[in-house]
Amino acid sequence: MILNILSISRKPKQTQYGEKISVGLKTKEYGEKWLNGWQDEVNVNWQKGQAVEATVEQNGDWLNFKAIKPSVNPEAITTSQPQNTSTSQTGAKKEQLNVDWDKISWGKCKTLF
Repeated sequence: MILNILSISRKPKQTQYGEKISVGLKTKEYGEKWLNGWQDEVNVNWQKGQAVEATVEQNGDWLNFKAIKPSVNPEAITTSQPQNTSTSQTGAKKEQLNVDWDKISWGKCKTLF
């Protein structure tokens, strides 16, 4: 389901597994009801105004969300135009890749470049 974020809240919570970050979302689709979930590598950069994909489940009086891990968008990786090629020492042409880093899913990558 696509959710349009109207407001987002992040708060540290102590759990039996240590400290985790609780994420609360107020969305256009659910009006005044808050959706709750845990911060992960998919939703860590979500911001107000974004449209995001998540599943939503009712748990008693609560609404819980879980971010859907996006797949790599094929438009994110494109080969360059021929003028961006160079020749290696062996004389073979090397084609350069242009990558739109904003469209790449980093998955479990914890290293920042």
